[in-house]
Amino acid sequence: MLLAGQNGVTRSMYRADQTDLAPRAGLAWDVNGDGRWAIRGGYGTFYEVPLINQTLNLRLNPPFFTLDQAFGDGRTVTMDNAFNNLAIVIPNLSAFDTNYKEGRVQQFSGNLQHELMPSLVADIGYVGTRGDRLFRTVNYNQPAPGTGTIQARRPYPQFSNMNTVMSLASSQYNGLEARLEKRFARGVSFLASYTFSKSMDDASGSGGFSDSGTPQNSRDLAAEWGPSVFDVRHRFVFSSLYEVPVGPGRRFLGEAGGGVARLVEGWQINAIVTLQTGQPFTPVLAIDNSNTGQFQDRPDVVGDPDAPGQGCAATHSADCWVNPAAFARAAAFTFGNAGRNSLRGPGYRNVDLSFTKNTRLAPERQLQVRIECFNLLNWINYDNPNRTALTPNFGKIFSAGPPRQIQLGLRFMF
Repeated sequence: MLLAGQNGVTRSMYRADQTDLAPRAGLAWDVNGDGRWAIRGGYGTFYEVPLINQTLNLRLNPPFFTLDQAFGDGRTVTMDNAFNNLAIVIPNLSAFDTNYKEGRVQQFSGNLQHELMPSLVADIGYVGTRGDRLFRTVNYNQPAPGTGTIQARRPYPQFSNMNTVMSLASSQYNGLEARLEKRFARGVSFLASYTFSKSMDDASGSGGFSDSGTPQNSRDLAAEWGPSVFDVRHRFVFSSLYEVPVGPGRRFLGEAGGGVARLVEGWQINAIVTLQTGQPFTPVLAIDNSNTGQFQDRPDVVGDPDAPGQGCAATHSADCWVNPAAFARAAAFTFGNAGRNSLRGPGYRNVDLSFTKNTRLAPERQLQVRIECFNLLNWINYDNPNRTALTPNFGKIFSAGPPRQIQLGLRFMF
C-alpha cells in the first residue's frame, strides 16, 4: 500500500502520461459544385478528465480514518460505556492505480447530404466511437468462490474490499443516422431523425439503476462485456414548428384589423414526437451465492426470458415483463451465466404539443401566451422492472414516467 507524498510516491498518486495526443480531422466535398450533394466526414480523439468522485473515497483509508461500531440501543449503549466494547470492523481500502491513464475515445463519422428542394435537406450517415482506458472500479480483494469464511479466503485478509480505480474499461458504438430537415420557410419547419445504433461496453460509468457498475467477478472482467446501460437500438424523433397563416398580411383574414387582428394573429403550433426502444438491465441475485462478498451474483438462464411460463401468461406486461421461470440459482459457490445487461426494458413514446400566441402591444413590447401539453396522448411509459431474480417481485414494474401534464404560461417581453 502506497501513501501519496510519502516514500518517494508523488502526491498525484499516478504517473503523468505524456502521450495524450488528440488529433482532429474533417472534410466536406461539394460533389457537383452546385451545393446540392455533399459528402462529409471527420475523425477525432478525445480524453476524459478524472472526476472528483473517483478520488473521494481515498480520504476514508486507514490510518487516517477508522470506523468503530457500538451495537445496541439507548438502554444498553450510553455515553459512559459506548467506547468500552467497540466491535472490530475490518477496514475497506480505496486505491488509485499508479498506472491510471485518462480515458480515451476515438470518434469518426461520415455522411451523405442532399438538397431535395429549396429548404428541404436529407442526409444519411454513420457514426462510430471506440473507447479504451476508460474508468472502472475493481475489487482486488475479492476471494475466489468457495466454502468457508470470506475474510479468511481474501488475498489480503487484514482488509475487506480493496476497490481500486483503474483505466481498464472499453466501449464501442456504431450508429446509422438518417435525417430529413425542412428549414424554416413560409411559416413551416420540421426535423425528422432516426437512429439505429448499438452501444457496447464492459462498464457504463456509475451504472445507474439498471447496472451497479460493479463486476460479478473481478477476476473475469471480459464477462462484463455487454450492452451499455444507455443503449437504445432504435430512436425516432420528429419536431416541427408551424406559424398559423391567419391575420394581417397572411393567407387567411389578411385584411382583418383592430381587435379581430389582435385575436387571430401570432399563433404558432409546436410539436415533438419521440419513439424509442427500451434500455437494458442486468438480472441479479439477492444473496451472495458465490460466497465472495461482492453481492453482484447473477442467476443462471435456463429458458427464454421473453416466452410465457408458469405464472406468467404473457411477458412484456407490467405484472410480468420477463418470465421468472427462465432463471434459476446457479450451483452453490459459483457465478451465474446470465450476461450483464442481457435483458431489455420497456420502450418510450411521447408526444408534446404547444400553442403559442404572440401579441404586439407596442413597438418594443410583446405579450406571449403559451399552452403546453406534455405526453399529449397520456401514454404509459414504464420504467425498467425489478431485476432481483428469484424474488416475488422479479420482472414486475412498479413505476412509470409522468402522465399527461398541461400548463399555461404568460410572458411579457420588453
